[in-house]
Amino acid sequence: MRKTIVVGVTGSIAAYKTLALVKSLKKQGSIVYVVMTRGACSLVDEKEFAKASSNPVRIEMFEPEIDYQKYLAKDKPMEHISLADE
Repeated sequence: MRKTIVVGVTGSIAAYKTLALVKSLKKQGSIVYVVMTRGACSLVDEKEFAKASSNPVRIEMFEPEIDYQKYLAKDKPMEHISLADE
């Protein structure tokens, strides 16, 4: 069974090492999703994590064009939260 892992990357120098970790997890057969802070994006390009994980990178917690009260009332999943269900 393949493991699904969500990796959070913050704005510290460890972001560089985290990129190597994502590559290693992927090489071992895990499904890897990456969530980054804006600070982390200042250190490592989000495209590098997208390439390493083979998945889109989440940065924004809330999309500005979505009315979340209406969104949640329709019982639609929140993308960054639904990663935990994978």
